[in-house]
Amino acid sequence: VLNHLIMKMGYSTVENTHVQAVLFPLLDYCTDINVVNRAETLLEDGLRLWLVTLLSSRVATMGPRLTSMLPRLELILRSGLEPHLSLKVLQFYAILIGKQVIEPLGDFLRELLVRMTSSVHTKPGEKDAAGGDEMEDDSTTSNGKASSKEKDIGTMRDAIAALSFAGNLMQLFPDLGYSIASPAIGKVIVFLGNSGTKETGSRHLPVSLPLLQVALSAFGRMWMADIANDPLTIYHSVLLDGSDFSGSGSGQLNLEKVVPGGDKITALAAHNNFLVIFCEHHIVLYQNADD
Repeated sequence: VLNHLIMKMGYSTVENTHVQAVLFPLLDYCTDINVVNRAETLLEDGLRLWLVTLLSSRVATMGPRLTSMLPRLELILRSGLEPHLSLKVLQFYAILIGKQVIEPLGDFLRELLVRMTSSVHTKPGEKDAAGGDEMEDDSTTSNGKASSKEKDIGTMRDAIAALSFAGNLMQLFPDLGYSIASPAIGKVIVFLGNSGTKETGSRHLPVSLPLLQVALSAFGRMWMADIANDPLTIYHSVLLDGSDFSGSGSGQLNLEKVVPGGDKITALAAHNNFLVIFCEHHIVLYQNADD
């Protein structure tokens, strides 16, 4: 209920003292991973609420309150819990507060992104660069029970989240972003380039090509365009889950009736609550991206 209230009403709700009296104790309770079973039962919901809070906050009024929660976020990140969401929370902290949020975590994030993209750059049966076992492509443990505490980092969802974070970080802070993201992206590119087989010469790409083309994280969704195969269609994920392009709330935007045929999408951006779609010969502003 609180999630939907904040999404609908925006910063006027987050800045309300009565709402804050409920919101911040609830965030603290849901994200306290030191409590037994808390991570397995409430952490994902807590991170989603945290993300919505950041999306609806202004630094001028909410900065100190949000900054005080950063040590909790670092603890969650270092614990490897729900990395697809905790990285998204960190990304919006960086947007709101600046690169000083990212800089102290540079070495850790560099290693984390490599681990999270291991399902892309590690062949089946091999171990990842850190010496760990092959990563599973789901969130279950060896005994078949889901557990945030025990699951490995390296599912395809983690890989998508890591590549999204890396791309946005390089846009926000080019030098810092490149130094953090380049090892993971480099491994992915090298693996894709060497993915042919000696027998057939065919190429088996473990990740779909749209991930390496046009992508944007904005308005609580992931937006991607497959410019090689469908140059005028943008696909968007469900709200607050950039890895889900088929669930309720996902969809697509086709520009064929907006721009003449023969044009194609070259880049995406977010500005003044508009989704900005850059084509070779046109710029399209989409107004309802946050609906």
